[in-house]
Order: sequence, then structure tokens, then C-alpha cells
Amino acid sequence: MTEYEIKQIIWREVNRTLNVLLTGVSANADGQGNEDITNFVPGAGPIQKRPVAFPYGYNAQTPDNIPQLIATVGNHPLNRMVLGHFDVDRPVVKSGEVVLYNNFGQQVYLKNGKVLIGSPSASQPVPLGTVLQTFLEDLLNALVAHTHTSGIPGSPTSPPLAPALTTFTQILASPIQDGSLLSQETFVEATNPGDG
Repeated sequence: MTEYEIKQIIWREVNRTLNVLLTGVSANADGQGNEDITNFVPGAGPIQKRPVAFPYGYNAQTPDNIPQLIATVGNHPLNRMVLGHFDVDRPVVKSGEVVLYNNFGQQVYLKNGKVLIGSPSASQPVPLGTVLQTFLEDLLNALVAHTHTSGIPGSPTSPPLAPALTTFTQILASPIQDGSLLSQETFVEATNPGDG
């Protein structure tokens, strides 16, 4: 083997080793786990429809012009895979926190044992579905069952007769007054003025 051939082998090995991870810029994401890689080599055209490695159970369609981390897969120089993105506009999180966000300002935070929908300061507790359903059923059944008395048709009526008054008092006591209607872990951001 000549000195030139040895240098070529060394050069190819160094080049292969150094080109494992590169950066590019996203374009034309299709929502099915593929996007184009652009600007990874100055003056080169895009590498089209390359796979994006997402964690299991997650999929996203990356906006154009987001910096990418790409890796070589195999020996062909155009065989690349997108490993991740460097979104400079991503929301800031603290140690141990997670945020799911999109291009339109919608955010879901996992923060301090709570799920915050809308922003990291969401404070409106979410009603618990089955508790709310039971409460509404009890309230509607009490309304249907309650009666008033009247001496003459069209004249003023009396307050609801027992046991309806007692039933309404019991319905009010739980879950409205004891707070069991509202989640202690999931909160949303009020989006309408006056929502609290």
C-alpha cells in the first residue's frame, strides 16, 4: 500500500468520523415525521423528506427555518436523519419541568406536580367530569321533584316544601362548598375577560 493510499484511508475515516453530527435548517415538514434538510453544506441543495426522530407517542410538524441537529445514517453522504431542533423561541422551563408548545402560543406545562394549560401561571381549576355530572344530576333531580303551594292559581307561591329545601342545602354543601368539584392538579388560563 502506497503512502498516498494510506493518507486517503485516513482522510476518509477522519471525514466519516467528523461528519456524524451536523446542523441544518428545517423546511417542508409533512406532519408524518419527515422534513427537508437545508443549509447543512453552504451552496448545497436540500436533502428532501428525511426522517425526524421524535420520542415515542409524540409527533409534530416543525415550522420552516428552525435549526436542526442532523446525523449521518450509513455510509452515503446524503443519508441523514433529523435528531432534534434548536428553537430559540421555546418557552423557558425550570429544572424538572416540561412544556409542550406550538407556533400559535398554546402551551401545556408540567410543573410542580400540576398540569397548567395555557401558560405557566394558569390558575383556574378544571372541573372534575364525573363529580360535575353527579352534582348536575342531583341538582336537576331536586328541581324536578320540588313543589310549591299556592292558594289560588296565579297568586304568589310558598317557598319549596320539605324535603326539597333540605335537598338543595345538601347539594350546595358538596361538592360546591367543599371544593371537591375542582381539580387540585389541572389548571387552565382564563381566556375571557372576567373569568377570574
